[in-house]
Amino acid sequence: MFKELPAWGFYVRHAKGIIFENVRLICEKKDYRTSLVFDDVQGVSCKGLNVVEPEKMKNPIYFRKSAGIVIEK
Repeated sequence: MFKELPAWGFYVRHAKGIIFENVRLICEKKDYRTSLVFDDVQGVSCKGLNVVEPEKMKNPIYFRKSAGIVIEK
């Protein structure tokens, strides 16, 4: 229906007040896409996010036209 999405984990678009707590994403094989993509999102909180990839990407989260972003380990 959507063809290939821009993220291998979560693709969040046109949303407000998104909260991720203690989420673990595991990619079994190398993927050129990032794990999380937030597009036009207002208010994102990521606490305890654990991304496991065969080849660690520089930044597993990509933001486009988004604001109010809080990332805690």
